[in-house]
Amino acid sequence: YITANPALARMLGYDSPEDLLAGVTDLNRQIYVVEGRRAEFKDLVKRMGSVTAFESEIRTKAGRTIWVSENGHAVQDDSGKLIFYEGTIEDITERKMAEAALHKAEEKYRNIFDNISEGIYQTTPEGQYITANPALARMLGYDSPEDLTVRITDLNRHFYVQPRRRAEFKELIGRNGTVTGFESEIYSEDGSTMWISENAHGVQDQDGRLLYYEGTTEDITARKRAEEALRRAEEKFRSIFENAVEGIYQTTPDGKILNVNPALARILGYGSAEEMVAGISDIPHQYYVQPGLREYFSKLIVDKGQVFGLEYQAYRKDGSKIWVSDNARAVYSEDEPRLYFEGFITDITERKLAEEKIERQLRRLASLHAIDTAISSSLELHFTLRVLLEQVTSRLGLDAADVLLLDPDTLLLEFAAGSGFRTDAISQPHLPLDQDQAGRAVLERQVVLIPNLMENDALLGRAPTLPKERFVAYCGVPLISKGRVKGVLEIFQRSPLLMDREWLDFLETLAGQTALAIDDAALFQDLQHSNIELTLAYDATIEGWSRALDLRDRETEGHTKRVTETTLRLARALGLNEADLVHIRRGALLHDIGKMGIPDAILSKPGPLSEKEQAMMREHPKMAYEMLLPITFLRPALDIPYCHHEKWAGDGYPRGLKGEEIPMAARIFAVVDVWDALRSDRPYRKRWSESRVRKHLQSQAGRYFDPRIVEAFLDLPGT
Repeated sequence: YITANPALARMLGYDSPEDLLAGVTDLNRQIYVVEGRRAEFKDLVKRMGSVTAFESEIRTKAGRTIWVSENGHAVQDDSGKLIFYEGTIEDITERKMAEAALHKAEEKYRNIFDNISEGIYQTTPEGQYITANPALARMLGYDSPEDLTVRITDLNRHFYVQPRRRAEFKELIGRNGTVTGFESEIYSEDGSTMWISENAHGVQDQDGRLLYYEGTTEDITARKRAEEALRRAEEKFRSIFENAVEGIYQTTPDGKILNVNPALARILGYGSAEEMVAGISDIPHQYYVQPGLREYFSKLIVDKGQVFGLEYQAYRKDGSKIWVSDNARAVYSEDEPRLYFEGFITDITERKLAEEKIERQLRRLASLHAIDTAISSSLELHFTLRVLLEQVTSRLGLDAADVLLLDPDTLLLEFAAGSGFRTDAISQPHLPLDQDQAGRAVLERQVVLIPNLMENDALLGRAPTLPKERFVAYCGVPLISKGRVKGVLEIFQRSPLLMDREWLDFLETLAGQTALAIDDAALFQDLQHSNIELTLAYDATIEGWSRALDLRDRETEGHTKRVTETTLRLARALGLNEADLVHIRRGALLHDIGKMGIPDAILSKPGPLSEKEQAMMREHPKMAYEMLLPITFLRPALDIPYCHHEKWAGDGYPRGLKGEEIPMAARIFAVVDVWDALRSDRPYRKRWSESRVRKHLQSQAGRYFDPRIVEAFLDLPGT
């Protein structure tokens, strides 16, 4: 070093420029720039004569490493001999740290995108994939997302969606802007068909033109096949029912059998029709219909003359019950004046059992749908668990149920949600795995069933806390997702617990959905955290740019921070919402970003600028627009950097906007910017007094500024 200003000395940790010049002398013993980068710097200056924004890591006096950006050039004598280098250095350590944090956040988001189990995509309106995540590629049978997007190119030859369904999909998005749960049959890579459910919306440009679709895809092939199997089973049952041989009978109004056919005898468990007639003759001792129902049946026929499809439970010879459908009419005998009934009975026991089964399945499908809806509509775990437990208790006819979550760090079970309990004793926190049957379900990764808690209460570590609940039976199901136990779904019954394989299968399905909800909630929390980190990194970068501008223009140091804070206060006073304030803050921080393209000689000139220099200075809003427009998340913040030099009367720059053509954010900022500038010292003038500035603003209302904003600003506390 030959010369250095105080700022550089402070930057490198020295008390003064003299301390710096004396401290960095022995270059072999204390070099402050990495040797390789110094060589690159010298080579660039030698070839180009100067360097701009040359970034490198340097060491301070204390040995700490910082990042700097240098602008420098070589100074030569008249003979062309190199005399020395001179230039400026800017500390960009904060910006570099922000860039590193941003890169890390982007990597984390990409990792989530690549590893999520749900298919994510972007397609052209014609259906050509633009981007896809690995899950969607695997779903469609491709080795990688690249393979998927490259190989589905000739849509006329290799179309993975039926054109009719594609047209319906496009029509729905065109009408509603989005589709939810759109189901269609598609072709995978090997030509086989599969069913998917899509949630998607159209993405448009600023002019409303459709650019592409983006959304998520779920493979629902297994569910569709299950529904188809159920439909075929119902059709088969209906065919059997419609072609069954009915049992024909004649009875007296009080139910005495007069005559039956063999089919009815078989239906009611008799060896022959004769045996049935003889067997049901002593009415008080063996009645195949309950007396109350028989009386109702008789009165109905007498009143109306006939009945059709009356369903009831009848007793077989062995005392068991079956369901029958009865169709009968009243008949008056011609041979002797008496009334009797005749009709036919169909054994509908199989149908009734099937209907009950179907009804149970439909109720359970409704439960699964309700739980799926809860999972998809809300990623708030406790809400989802409450919905799930309500479905568990109502659909399975249970008294109470709860969910315990496993803390992977402490290996303790924590109560998360419960339903049907009379007390809060079940919500005991911090349950060790070795002290309760719930821990046993976790450790053994199997369903734990205790039919009688009275005889086996040693297995229930919480038994002493539950005397008022009067539970009789218990079942604990481990919640397993991707091979990892997430917790336990517990059910409690105050009567004997009756279950079959179907019941247990449904319970395990609910447990699987519970584990999925827990996983989704955790994934969402991670994604939220990543988005927060990404936003913080963006804001840190913007603030770094802002500080860099202030450091470059020493005469306006602190100006950006002041005008940003005051602009936000004024915007709130004018009633702008918080969502707009985010973009206003960013725009205020970057209002002079375009001056990065203005030469130092003009920017720091102590006297008035020439016409040519003024023309160049007036280019900085346009430069700001061109710099920030490619950055998508900063586009809403462009109003201030691009338009804060427009004037209410229309004689501003760069576009000559007039009145309310000027964006509101720019009109607000213009008042604050001029206020702060006039109250600050400049190389070409001294600061104005507050009263003089207030008069100036009032005089420019309606010419330079929006009058309403000037009035609101002057009424703002602290101005």
